Parts: sequence; C-alpha cells; structure tokens
Amino acid sequence: MASSGSFSTSGYDGRYLVFSWSISSQSIANNTTTIQWSLKGAGTANASWYMAGPFTVVIAGSTVYSSSTRIQLYNGTTVASGTKIISHNSAGAASFSASVSAAIYTFAVNCSGSGSWSLTSIPRQATITSAPNFNDEANPSITYSNPAGSAVTTLQAC
Repeated sequence: MASSGSFSTSGYDGRYLVFSWSISSQSIANNTTTIQWSLKGAGTANASWYMAGPFTVVIAGSTVYSSSTRIQLYNGTTVASGTKIISHNSAGAASFSASVSAAIYTFAVNCSGSGSWSLTSIPRQATITSAPNFNDEANPSITYSNPAGSAVTTLQAC
C-alpha cells in the first residue's frame, strides 16, 4: 500500500518530466483519499531550458491538466500541480494509475510516462468483540470495535 509515488517520463536531450504524488488526506466517512500531485521538469541537458508543451496529465481516468501553452522548461520547473479525490470500493481498497504526455523541444508529443499504485486501505466494517449468550426474552448486550470511529453514527446487528 502506497502513501506516495512518482515516475519519470521519457525525455529529449536529457530533459524530462517527473510526476509525483502523496496522500493529502483520507475520509473514512466518504470512503475517499485525496492526493496532492505535481509535474516538474527534471534532468540535465545541453541547454538550460527547452520550450515545451503541450502537456496532459491523466489521473484515475480523468484529465486533471491539459495545456497547449509552450513554456520554458528548466530542471525544477513546476509545470502543474493540484489535488485529486479517489474513491475507494466497499471493502475500503483503491488503486489508481496516472499518465503524462508532453512535447519537449518539438511541437508534437514526444515524451510520456505512467505509473499505477494501490492506496492505503480505509477501514470499513465494525467487528463484534463480545455477544454473550442470550435468548429472545433477555436484554442483549453487544460490544464491538468500530474502525470507522465517530464517522459512523449507526450500526445494525442481526
């Protein structure tokens, strides 16, 4: 289970891009993870900068950044950054992939990269820790552990 990750794209003459992300927060109530991500220029090259663009960043199947504007891409230039909310399944598990495509020096896309990760799971179900034997005329007492904490206000036991 990952709480952060990164990948590098292919490049032109030693200049490439690095996509990185980390968990910003997790919501037990909403069963989601919010990640913070960034795309930066990297690498050494014969020139200190190259004109670059367009850029496209796709996270979990959604385009989160797309720009056809050309920029001067240095080592360390932040091209884009943002946040993305990723939904978990009913078991609290989630995975996502990200991809980047860009043009460095040329006008046509010539650099790309991708990665995929499994996120830290979110606890979903309560567990009964004690249920002493009782009949239908007794006043039952059940104790449980609830990993969702106060995010869950109602539990049903059968």
